Amino acid sequence: MADDRDDEGLGAFELERAGTEPQSKVGGSLVDGLAGVGGDATLDAIIKVDEAGYVPPVAERRATISDTLFTANVKRGQLGELERDPRVVSIELNERLGRID
Repeated sequence: MADDRDDEGLGAFELERAGTEPQSKVGGSLVDGLAGVGGDATLDAIIKVDEAGYVPPVAERRATISDTLFTANVKRGQLGELERDPRVVSIELNERLGRID
């Protein structure tokens, strides 16, 4: 079945940010509690990057999920630096799951 839509002139789909403030790359259920966490505290994160194999200097990779997705330990005080890294797409803070036997 042929598609009769005229897609000529349509570019790639792009997301547009709402408001004037840039959207944070940091997300996850633990974000709301960050104010009470000290700068030296180690956080568990899932980090997505836009360059295969890239690991930001402030992230300690724990496990590789894919070429651009991995789990890492990150110091609370270095979240800002990680967020400003142009190759970092997103940082999802989470609680490390216990081992299942």
